[in-house]
Amino acid sequence: MQPRIGILALLSLLGACNGTESGADTAGVQAPAARHGIELADVRIAELLYAGMPRVPADFLSDAPPPGSGVVSTYHLQTTQLSPGGARHELCTDDPNQARTWSNSVSGSAETLVGESASDRYFEFQRVRNSIPVVSVRARVFRCAYLDRSTVNLTDEQGPAGLLNQRPIDAAALRNLSEYLWLFSTYNNADHAVLASRAAQSGGSLEHEIVMAQLIRAGSGGCDRVSVFTWRHRIDATTGTMAREWVPLWEFGARQGIGGVATC
Repeated sequence: MQPRIGILALLSLLGACNGTESGADTAGVQAPAARHGIELADVRIAELLYAGMPRVPADFLSDAPPPGSGVVSTYHLQTTQLSPGGARHELCTDDPNQARTWSNSVSGSAETLVGESASDRYFEFQRVRNSIPVVSVRARVFRCAYLDRSTVNLTDEQGPAGLLNQRPIDAAALRNLSEYLWLFSTYNNADHAVLASRAAQSGGSLEHEIVMAQLIRAGSGGCDRVSVFTWRHRIDATTGTMAREWVPLWEFGARQGIGGVATC
């Protein structure tokens, strides 16, 4: 199990920002009815996006490098790094020599191998990128015995999500995997914030969804757009077969000015 982020006062931080429009009375800000289980008002969500932190809830999975590591780049090797074209997904193998060969092929002479390790989920190759500033690299390859992503095409927002071979399969295992995959997704980027990471159950399948907000900036003086959506993983608890889907929830306009953040 990966360590989880220490306590981030997400709601406290948001509560500390009044979230009123410039010149508006704080008494006019009312607690919203929960939408899709999200109780934060639109203006609170916008404040979180403009602030840029915290970007995940307090108990979200963390994969941060040790303190004092300097600049670190962590990635999973993907098919298109070895052979352009075709579906793009993370590689897997249970052979450490194969994993090392792939890593050497991708890194070439640009990243010097300085160490390697393995867990029950992936092989990791520690490298130093020959750049200024110096970048420490953690290049990873999934163990197929843990996760096989060969049915995935990362170019698509939804579709097959691979085969989880870990047992037992329960809500905790699916949450851990969903949050881990988020760390390496395009959603783990500026102008994004996770509003909730929560389990659900549908029929005989387990589900886990990560509800996010994205800020789409309109440019100088414009009304920015905020899109709230959910990224959901569903798994057959017997076979381990997974699917993923992207579902839009709602949108609103927001603007940040001298007087603070307001909806528009």
